[in-house]
Amino acid sequence: GLLLLLAEKRRFPLLEEIAESFQSVVDKARGMSRGSVSSATTLVPEERTKLEATISRYTGQKAVLEYHEDKSLLGGLVAKVGSYTFDDTLETQLRLMKDALKKRRAN
Repeated sequence: GLLLLLAEKRRFPLLEEIAESFQSVVDKARGMSRGSVSSATTLVPEERTKLEATISRYTGQKAVLEYHEDKSLLGGLVAKVGSYTFDDTLETQLRLMKDALKKRRAN
């Protein structure tokens, strides 16, 4: 019925947005949050499971993640889930070390 109504009203291009909204409502009811992970290398299943468990503990919801390989990253990964961003890239780690060393010199 919905598909026929969308076609009849020439609103068929809205189907993707409707599906995403419905998925969001279902995810919320199930205590799930969806996100994406960009990593420098392909993560093996054990790494994915550990990452999902860590994010689930942090957010309080079951994490469902899509994985992508990003060759522009020097190392590590970036995970985005809802309004959270988990940045464990080599670039970020080096920047944090640099900032810590600067602080030590200043003291």
